[in-house]
Amino acid sequence: MKIAICSPISLTNFSGAAKFLIDTAKLMAYHDHEVDVYASPLGPNRTISLSKVQSLLSPVLYRETRNIQTDADVAYINYAPFVWRRMKIKGVRIAGLHTHLLLPDQHIRETLTHPLEAGCEWYVKALGFTVLLQLIKADLMSFDAVHIPLGNFSLRSQKLYKIPLWIDVNRIPRGKPAKFDKFTVLFAGRKTWEKGWFTFCEVSSKLRRMGYDFRFLCTSEGHGDIRGLGFLSEDELFNAYQRSHVVVYPSIADVFGLVILEAAACGVPVVTTPIEVHMDQHLPVLYARSSCDFVKAILHTYSLWKENPNEYRAWCRNLRAGAEKYDANRIFPLFERMLEDTMNGRCSNQPHMSVG
Repeated sequence: MKIAICSPISLTNFSGAAKFLIDTAKLMAYHDHEVDVYASPLGPNRTISLSKVQSLLSPVLYRETRNIQTDADVAYINYAPFVWRRMKIKGVRIAGLHTHLLLPDQHIRETLTHPLEAGCEWYVKALGFTVLLQLIKADLMSFDAVHIPLGNFSLRSQKLYKIPLWIDVNRIPRGKPAKFDKFTVLFAGRKTWEKGWFTFCEVSSKLRRMGYDFRFLCTSEGHGDIRGLGFLSEDELFNAYQRSHVVVYPSIADVFGLVILEAAACGVPVVTTPIEVHMDQHLPVLYARSSCDFVKAILHTYSLWKENPNEYRAWCRNLRAGAEKYDANRIFPLFERMLEDTMNGRCSNQPHMSVG
């Protein structure tokens, strides 16, 4: 197959969607498909350089252009409503939904569940998304197929593929580096309210006021007593997971929750929110809704690590075993089949991965 992977924003922002597109392109090339990656130079601040993206994608060709056009057999597009129409794509088109903002039902529900954190601004956005939902669904009808990792989303046709994201478990060795000398709590993700950053800050403050001398870390820049680790490569991120004692991910809006899967694959306990896509992963994590609940879950994990290390290690092994169900060798063939079936007009049988 000749495949084009297209994004309306630059992959230099190195978001979860960008990392997924880079990984997908390399895997397609490894499986002897002809792959090109196109992206607009527009988007959020560049986290990594253009040359770094090209290095990560090598040997796949990466182009940044305002005028994306391709005659590939099939194009997988990181979907942004209506913006994709500026792309000149002659072949089959598949829309990939990789932001929670494209799932208004979830966003509205979670916004109304967290009114204090959301504020009036997000009520207005929730109302706007209610109106946009039908427009988005109508826009998606122009695609030959739509891919969503997890969650509920309905279309007026039989062309929705629900295939989770994956991880190359073999890249994460079972022989782990030594843990930090002090009980360490790690936050990995963007510092926004919907990703739970402010909840994490509140949890950190509460535990310090309670007299617990824990180490609190986060990716990118730190804040107050939370030490930042800066930009981390994938291997450095996995190392940070493995050296930590618990990963806290209080996100209230996701289409998958890759942080949970990455931490589980590293064999690290995770405390996260019980939103639909997190629970659909069916991993042995702890769930919490409020900052008080997160404090209790962290203290439970601390108690296991300190007083019952055998149970703590068993939990870590179960997390690793659960993550292996999402190994690239198992999930990627479903994604590849989606591309092939859509290209050949066989969209009626939808591959659906269930790991429960």
